[in-house]
Amino acid sequence: MLLVAMPVFSAEKILASRVWPAQEYTRVTLESARPVKHAFFSMANPDRLVIDLEGVDLDNELKGLPAKIGDADPYIQAVRVAVNRPNVVRVVFDLRGEAKPSVFPLAPAGEYKNRLVLDIYPAKPADPLLALVQPRPDAISEIAAAPSGGPAPQASVPADTQVAVIPALPVVKLPVPPTATVTVTRPGVKGEKPKVDRLVIVAIDAGHGGEDPGARRSPR
Repeated sequence: MLLVAMPVFSAEKILASRVWPAQEYTRVTLESARPVKHAFFSMANPDRLVIDLEGVDLDNELKGLPAKIGDADPYIQAVRVAVNRPNVVRVVFDLRGEAKPSVFPLAPAGEYKNRLVLDIYPAKPADPLLALVQPRPDAISEIAAAPSGGPAPQASVPADTQVAVIPALPVVKLPVPPTATVTVTRPGVKGEKPKVDRLVIVAIDAGHGGEDPGARRSPR
């Protein structure tokens, strides 16, 4: 009897999964030790994006991906993960509308290993100028919920966020310089007497023709 050694198949594991929702697009990243062979396609009515991961184990990281999709995500409504066929795990993204996906791999860099990146863009991008003019829906709801004449509601902070408390600076009162009073004496104003040091009399004498030195001051 001949014994033939069969190779043991080792499925790739997803080491980390991350989701970044933003106004322009939502990014989903699947990180693994080795590159993952994949294929993707879109479906309509309802809008969905399907990604097949080949040779990947359905581990806890993939099973926890649906919980990372928030209710406020502008493009992804829900995620479903299951084994589609032998050696293939299918990830289905239920979208909120028609989207334009972009799927590409990234080589290891720094602390990150191989990554499969999924960017979900809207099929019709929003006008950036219109977005600046129109107020955000959450801002409108906050204004409507605020009591009349009351203070604006404060933004909520997650429980695991550490907020640095800055102590108030002491109030320092600077000394006020004394006020200097300046008295200006204007001649010719009623009620004001100009200060006189010496009285001078000026006499003007008309000339009589020829050389005339004018009036002379007589000595006192």
